[in-house]
Amino acid sequence: MSGIAGVYHLNGRPVGEGLGRMLDAMEHRGPDGTDTWRDGSVGLGHLMLETTPEDRYESLPLVDRSGNYAVTADARIDNRKELTKRLGIRCPDDRPITDTELILAAYKRWGRDCPKELLGAFAFAVWDARNRTLTLARDHFGIRPLYYAHQADRFFAFASEEKGLLRTGFSEGEVNDLKVADFLLMPVRIEPDATFWEDVFSVPRAHTLQITAEGTVTRKKYWALDPNKETNLGSDAAYIERFRELFRKAVRCRMRRTTPLGSTLSGGLDSTSVACTAAQELTDEKLHTLSAVYPSIPEADEREYQEAALDMYPDKMVPTFVTPADTGPLQHQDWFTHYLDHPNDGINAFILVELYRRAAEKNHRVVLSGNDGDTVVSHGRTYYNELLWSFRWWKLSQEIRESVRDLGGDQENLKRSLKGWAKHYLRHSTLTKPLVSLWRAVRDGVNSSRADGLEMRSEGGAWQEGWRKYFDDRFLDATEPYLDERSSPREWTRERHHHHMLLTRPLMEGAFRKYDALGAGLGLDIRFPFHDVRLVEFCLSLPGHVKRRQEWSRWIEHAAMEDTLPRKVQQRTDKTDVRWVYINGFETHDKEKLNRFSESAEEETNEISEYIDSEKVSNLASKMAKGSLNNHSEESKRILLWRALSLHNWLDEGSSKTPAECGLRGSVPSHSVS
Repeated sequence: MSGIAGVYHLNGRPVGEGLGRMLDAMEHRGPDGTDTWRDGSVGLGHLMLETTPEDRYESLPLVDRSGNYAVTADARIDNRKELTKRLGIRCPDDRPITDTELILAAYKRWGRDCPKELLGAFAFAVWDARNRTLTLARDHFGIRPLYYAHQADRFFAFASEEKGLLRTGFSEGEVNDLKVADFLLMPVRIEPDATFWEDVFSVPRAHTLQITAEGTVTRKKYWALDPNKETNLGSDAAYIERFRELFRKAVRCRMRRTTPLGSTLSGGLDSTSVACTAAQELTDEKLHTLSAVYPSIPEADEREYQEAALDMYPDKMVPTFVTPADTGPLQHQDWFTHYLDHPNDGINAFILVELYRRAAEKNHRVVLSGNDGDTVVSHGRTYYNELLWSFRWWKLSQEIRESVRDLGGDQENLKRSLKGWAKHYLRHSTLTKPLVSLWRAVRDGVNSSRADGLEMRSEGGAWQEGWRKYFDDRFLDATEPYLDERSSPREWTRERHHHHMLLTRPLMEGAFRKYDALGAGLGLDIRFPFHDVRLVEFCLSLPGHVKRRQEWSRWIEHAAMEDTLPRKVQQRTDKTDVRWVYINGFETHDKEKLNRFSESAEEETNEISEYIDSEKVSNLASKMAKGSLNNHSEESKRILLWRALSLHNWLDEGSSKTPAECGLRGSVPSHSVS
């Protein structure tokens, strides 16, 4: 990922060394060059990572011939051909038009509304000298990060990473406790631009931000998914063909590169769909696949599925296998925290570090990922709920009957399933819910409650009464007014509305920030074919029966990939449980670190004690080190422990270390790589 930064001194003061210091703080984003542009009180900076053929012709920041516009961008534009035609641009004879030139031409035509005409991953800033305005924009899904700090009458500054503002005096560095609460699974009402710092903000995805010479900042949303739009194509064949067309286009437009193409290959439906489609698209080149294998953890090992794909494309794929089970979740925590700039909620991030480190060693600057195809295509888990609450009970019973049959169930299984849906209706119907609640209160006792209340929600967070015992009382009192109750997936009555919620929840954007940190730290551009606007809009608009059918969740993807995937993968209905990988890592490789954390968590000087009941979290760490926190039902406790560990690392260790102290780039240790 490239990097951008800029300063607009609202008091008229000339731009000084602050711009250069911002770029220095993010120097890892610019292995192929750094440059700045200044014009009095305005300055723009750029850090270059070349990944496309057009990048070698970029000269950023870009200033147009009139001198009226200057732009800096971290961008990959995917609809280049269409834009060039619509804008009437004549390409130079000796080189291709660059992505930033397209962005500037689009801005000149459409102004701050130009992002709605762009497809791809981008974060950019345009200085308009005639109007004395600075306009920032971020892509539809927030794949490329962009942060800013603003002090009225003084300055407006922006950067690709928070450290670009924190280490240069544009931020006071005060921690945002509400963001910490949300991170610790206490969902709160919080603005979409909030970060872990009180005075650093994120440009929200699918938004532009514009600041005037008077210091006025306006925020404008240029795009949003429509949860009410439905696509009706009339036949399964039509749905399949349209999905296949959009998916192939999404993969193809992300394959522009200057180095051999890499792609992760887990063996699951999504990554294998991306890798196999890319292999089909390649003609004279080979695809370099990256796969994690766990020979010592058979519950998590997917090598048989990876091998099936490799056997189907023996002349197109060159495999690399990595064994992350030889390390633990805490192995690269300092490294990752340095680039992430906030606590890491990705308990399996150490697996990605190992995979992408190998990609960097092999000079695969571009790596395709099947990240979160589950959410984009949708498992259709609330489709049955939709049938129930729209009173299509006969259709629901047919679906349940066929699903039970296809999964090998008998008549008794069918009865239990039908009985479960009947109970669900009685518990939630407005007619019967009060009676059921009264009966349960009498049965269980009015004051009964679950011992822990640790239940994860798909919307994000897990706030229930039982969580209170894990947090500091003063922190709870301060957070209480902002707590946000979130509904259970079983309460959603429309599949499309539930799908929309999953696509727009904050943790989606958080996942992209983790991938950006990985890419920035290792000199990679990680690309996500499933997060193509055209594909996402289509998948959301599909009727429920196309998303889920009998035992098939993501039915449309399974059907569309029939001639692309090996049958072994195309017909998979299960998903490997990678929890055993991090559990093994904790118990085998991170015991000492867990014990140290357990001891330090109870010290009065430990900063996490401001947020968490140190004694209880210390006990969780001790149990994890002893191997007594590995039950399937204790996942929520492990996640809470992980977030406490990450918060501790961020507050006490990782965020204060220099890159050299974190062991970055080539010094990230290798573990059983073949």
